Amino acid sequence: NDTTERWCGRLEIVRTTQGRVTGSQAWPFDAAADSAQSWSIDDPALVPTGQNDLLVVSTSDRRAVHQPQLRSADARPQYDVDVRPSRDGVTITVAASTLVRELCVFADRVDPHAVCDRQLITLLPGEVAVIEVVTRQREAGVWRDALDVTSGRSTVLRTLGDRTPGRDEAPVR
Repeated sequence: NDTTERWCGRLEIVRTTQGRVTGSQAWPFDAAADSAQSWSIDDPALVPTGQNDLLVVSTSDRRAVHQPQLRSADARPQYDVDVRPSRDGVTITVAASTLVRELCVFADRVDPHAVCDRQLITLLPGEVAVIEVVTRQREAGVWRDALDVTSGRSTVLRTLGDRTPGRDEAPVR
């Protein structure tokens, strides 16, 4: 707890394999200001055994995702993207097929005055993020081209692990 106030609640750790929950355990916690706590993981179902395993640790307002056996050669995120015009600009919807870490839309590369309502998004397989972009450029086709969804070489939509030297396949389907 890096804050100056007490933090209490329930901590849950979940192991997933290819998007399916394979184990979980929860603990109550009560952390004084500027303190730390630790727990032992007693459930063998929470021990990662393969590269498709994720550990998701969450409280009511925080979440951390860890892929213990991540191999960079297999880490390229897979996701689908949809762009639609909205009242104030465009709505970008990203649906993850794999773990997508630190998703960002660099909207100012399309319109210098554009602003996204959220950034640095981590999605588990099957999760969807909706990003509202306030912009004067409301043509979905312009955004689709900028997001370069078909080739996967976008400089506007980026994620951790979407670029690996020497790899030609696109990160999106």
